[in-house]
Amino acid sequence: MNLPAGDLKTTLSGIMLSFLLLSVSASVCSGEADDAPLGVEEDVEEILTQPVDEGEYTETTRCIQSGRIRQTQILDRRHIVYRMNNSEYYLVQFKHDCPMLDRNSTLIQKQHGSQLCALDTVTPVNGIGRSAFPGAPCQIPGFQSITKEQVALLKESLKLERKRKREVDKEPKPEDEKTAGEDTSE
Repeated sequence: MNLPAGDLKTTLSGIMLSFLLLSVSASVCSGEADDAPLGVEEDVEEILTQPVDEGEYTETTRCIQSGRIRQTQILDRRHIVYRMNNSEYYLVQFKHDCPMLDRNSTLIQKQHGSQLCALDTVTPVNGIGRSAFPGAPCQIPGFQSITKEQVALLKESLKLERKRKREVDKEPKPEDEKTAGEDTSE
């Protein structure tokens, strides 16, 4: 089963853009920015806008052997990474947020047979003991084979996105600025 190319391209473009921004900011901080060729921005834009065949940068599989899973990492409400016993990594990327899924959730996997496959479900459980409560089951769309380096880039990209969102949430809204500047005393 192939995953929607748009979701995968969006995530990979975000990772590539984050990596590029980190590289550019590192070169600016180190004073190397003046040595960069003038056409770098155009080259990056050209790379990001070129159509790419999904098969060139990802391998998608329908099932993984559940007995070979060594670690499950929940990255956020849309991404789970499975590390296999042979150091292979598989990414599950949900099309929409999986309700109540967070990095501290425990997963209940509902599978048929010895494989975890597309269309099987994972249910996040939050809390411990009697206070544990399950979320809604989320259907696995498929598994994308990724490298350890890609996992690290994805984690960093998601971390930067969470940080950016927190900063945006902290900014005063236009209504707040109006009420803060008004004199309400009479």
